[in-house]
Amino acid sequence: MSRLIVYDDTLPVSEAVRSLTGLEHYADLIHRKQRLAERVAQLAANTRGALFTHMRNRADLRALRERLRQEEQIDRVLYWPASLFPSDLDEAGVMLNKLRYADQFYLFGPDPGGACSLADMDVALFQTFCARGLADGDPAFLADRRGVIFTPLENIGQFLDLSDLTACTQLLTRNFDVRFFNGITHNEYEVVKSSSDRDKMRREHDYYGLLPPQMQPFFVQPYDFQEQGERASYRMERLLIPDLAIQWIHQALAPSDLEPLLARVFRFIDLRARKSVPPAQWQAEVEEKYVAKLDERIAAFKRLPLFERVEALLVNATDYTGLDAIVARYHQLYAQLSARRKPGDLVIGHGDLCFSNMLYDKHTQLLRLIDPRGATSEADLYADPYYDVAKLSHSVLGRYDFINQGLFDLRLESGLTLSLTLPIEPDAQVAELFEAYLTRSGFDLTVTRLYEASLFLSMIPLHADVAEKPLGFILNAAAILDWVEQRAAAR
Repeated sequence: MSRLIVYDDTLPVSEAVRSLTGLEHYADLIHRKQRLAERVAQLAANTRGALFTHMRNRADLRALRERLRQEEQIDRVLYWPASLFPSDLDEAGVMLNKLRYADQFYLFGPDPGGACSLADMDVALFQTFCARGLADGDPAFLADRRGVIFTPLENIGQFLDLSDLTACTQLLTRNFDVRFFNGITHNEYEVVKSSSDRDKMRREHDYYGLLPPQMQPFFVQPYDFQEQGERASYRMERLLIPDLAIQWIHQALAPSDLEPLLARVFRFIDLRARKSVPPAQWQAEVEEKYVAKLDERIAAFKRLPLFERVEALLVNATDYTGLDAIVARYHQLYAQLSARRKPGDLVIGHGDLCFSNMLYDKHTQLLRLIDPRGATSEADLYADPYYDVAKLSHSVLGRYDFINQGLFDLRLESGLTLSLTLPIEPDAQVAELFEAYLTRSGFDLTVTRLYEASLFLSMIPLHADVAEKPLGFILNAAAILDWVEQRAAAR
């Protein structure tokens, strides 16, 4: 016999959560590069004797009731409101497997027996619940039967009620994307970042203390640096504010929200301390950022086993003769557009000014930056002024965060040509606003986007753990180079 997990995605998203995330359905919330519905489906797939169905609307409810009448092998149902999600997935998985031995009906969740609970029952009771609790909209159906038919359990799996803004924000602020050598732990008040790369941890920690006073308020302050054995760590205040990447991929920011955001980001850019350097030093910094690093990363990617597979696709399913042709095109445009820049100052840079390193509350317009490149001396702070804005552009215009979260498709079109498809197209209003801020701060959009293309190409070997992602970065970089070439020719 089987237990059917009914994932109910018909519940309306609370207004506060919709405002924060732009969501129409809780199931579409992206957590650690997966939609919540996909995570619950994976839990079901890993549970012996469990089936999974995603109920999206009233038609699905009617089809579900008919299915239960027909499929006699289903004898139990676990009703799972999509607004509930476990903060401890491992514990939730253990709970699902233990339910196989249940001889009672159970309620559990953050408020077992409340208006929104997980409920485990037999098919007959679930059919009654469908008719009265779901179809007729009786929110008290489960609560009225608590202690009579249902036995309430403790909150196994530490389920969060995502209809509550605080709980939803807690989940989103756990959405850390760390590399294999890093670790993130947190409690209600603090985040602890640790790594086996002890020098990197020290640089990130010391960076804040080296900043001039006018730049420090933009950052979340690190403290309590420690070295323990092979690892080092530091602490930061935990702000219950989701990073901008999460808000961006959920399309929670309207164009009108972008104006105050860019005003604050470019205030940081404009306030960066400057340092005059000899032309040769300036040129060396620019060449290192946009030429040497790119060439080193491409060479590193070619040493990986994945390269041959990606190269074969580029040669046989695109208009390019391989990765080298795309890189050569970049170098050609770099040489052509370098004349637009004259030797100048270096500035104190963040070093990775993308949306995932910005915490932003669009209601209060609070902006805080995290995870800078780091520094152990004042000299380490300075970089080319364009580097931060190129990083910013690859989130605003380049849709980096969608590719990084796996929200893209690689398709073979007619003629067996490979194409990259992303959930959104660049918004003309957003692009116009971004260019206005760039111009106001003294930056050239064409040069910015050229450097942005180099960032996408430079990231290829760093994301080779997901086979499709390097190809997504390459095709996106090629599209940006198309734009740069057309823009340069028009001027």
